[in-house]
Amino acid sequence: MSALLERLPHGSAPALEAGARAWSGDALHREIDAWRQRLGAQGITRGLTFGWLGLNSANMLAALFACAKLHARFVPLNWRLAAPELRKIAVHAGLSAWHADAAFDALEGVAPSAEPPRTAHDDLLLVYTSGTTGGPKGALHTQAAMAANIDAAIDAQGLAAGTRTLAVLPLFHVGGLCIQVLPTLAAGGVVRLQPRFDAEAW
Repeated sequence: MSALLERLPHGSAPALEAGARAWSGDALHREIDAWRQRLGAQGITRGLTFGWLGLNSANMLAALFACAKLHARFVPLNWRLAAPELRKIAVHAGLSAWHADAAFDALEGVAPSAEPPRTAHDDLLLVYTSGTTGGPKGALHTQAAMAANIDAAIDAQGLAAGTRTLAVLPLFHVGGLCIQVLPTLAAGGVVRLQPRFDAEAW
């Protein structure tokens, strides 16, 4: 099993809530397996790169963990960027396939990479900066580094099985994904995931 998947909870206790749905640890693992099959059907195999353009969702998290199972690379794309910026990132990342929510069409016309870069065995997350001092730059995270970060975040924030985290930060940023959501799940807590910040929902 991958270093990241070892941190996911098992069992029937609640783990993730999004909209009107809830997933236990076991249900989340089943969702991940379903996404592993979907990505495999799109040709995503070991060392290839899959992109995600969309709001926070359980599917996005399941696709990330599915990439961990496949030893593929996951690229969460910043939907706040302009279409030309997103297309440039898609090409730079060497996406072999991607998912885009219906509300986003910024990747129209981008062809899957003909010669995608192969990742190292442990590479998983490729996150792009906002590009405030130039073009966005990719920061690569291995599964081992993400697992170590989870342990550090649990310790620093005192996360535990009784923790409930309201997650509204975008999962294309490490603040939302790696500091809040993944550590809470690993600690056995419950994540309440919202698509994006909404004052009334908050």
